[in-house]
Amino acid sequence: MVLERVDPGIPGPRYLQVVDMLRRRIAAGEWPVGTRIPSDRDLAARLGVSPVTVSRALQRLSEMGMVRREVGRGTFVIADSPQQQLDVHLRVLFGTSLAPETVRTDYYLGPLLRGLIDEASKQGILFSFGELRSGQKPAKVESVNNDALIFVAPMEDHVGLLRSLYQAKRPYVILGAHWHDLPAPSVDSDNFEAARRVAKRLAKLRHRRIAFLGAFAGAPNTRDRLLGFKAGLAEMGLAVDQELISVLPSNINAAAEETLERWMAKSNRPTAVFAAGYELAIWTYKYLLRTGLRVPHDVSLVGFDDNPADFWDQNPITTVIQPLYRMGVEAVRLALANRLTFPPSTKSIILLPCRYVERGSTARAAAGP
Repeated sequence: MVLERVDPGIPGPRYLQVVDMLRRRIAAGEWPVGTRIPSDRDLAARLGVSPVTVSRALQRLSEMGMVRREVGRGTFVIADSPQQQLDVHLRVLFGTSLAPETVRTDYYLGPLLRGLIDEASKQGILFSFGELRSGQKPAKVESVNNDALIFVAPMEDHVGLLRSLYQAKRPYVILGAHWHDLPAPSVDSDNFEAARRVAKRLAKLRHRRIAFLGAFAGAPNTRDRLLGFKAGLAEMGLAVDQELISVLPSNINAAAEETLERWMAKSNRPTAVFAAGYELAIWTYKYLLRTGLRVPHDVSLVGFDDNPADFWDQNPITTVIQPLYRMGVEAVRLALANRLTFPPSTKSIILLPCRYVERGSTARAAAGP
């Protein structure tokens, strides 16, 4: 049987990759119940890891009730799915007040949640969800019975709590945000690099007046996208025009329309808009069409995030797609790896690359220097 080798480029502990590889083979029936699987040393050679890594992975599978380790005989498959919960409780706190059913269908939080749930289920652990409130006391978080803790999409006003927990040596993982001056383990998409790429791509299409429209001024992702956008312009030799940069306090349609009206009324209006959010991109697209401006003939448009909604299918907008599901998976793995360790034993900040998908809303500028 051919086993793929562990990928050293994937963030997180390697033994968790081994757990996932072996679990999937058992679940697929490649190693039926009763099978003695290859020795630790044999598996290590095939997977490209150390025998210690394999031993740790098999111990995890044993705790999940899928294999039995017998001294002097080997390791045997005893079930094709997890039979018992690990003695771990995963607590997930969202930095939003959205109702649970809304979170599940949200274009951003939904894929994160699915990744969290799928990986927690694969690991055979209990998990529960709650809301991270501004001003919440560290003791309130500690009072919840949990061994692994994940904060999803926290905002700037949550940083005080996060710092207090870190100073109290409470292990946790941040998902969907990060702060370089807060060394807590974090899993996020590389918003800076994605926005830098957008700015450079629009500049290569001969756009010289490029506007940036963001929302949620307290969001770390907005911060990184704006910084990346400015860096991309600078690399292409373009000056940053502060009049063409607007970060709204929230996703307010009226404020977005007012900003777009001001920009498009200029005699030297922008020829491209980077709407650094899913809903902002849709709002901008509708506004441009409603006011008689053609996309991309008059104004090119780039959004952020993607959604299978009918609007997106019928109006293909160039966008940046974050690896949201994978982010959720990696956050669970990182939380389990660090739940008993302080300071963290693995890389503090994991930034996963985004995909730039060019569609019909961008084109070469009609005129330029």
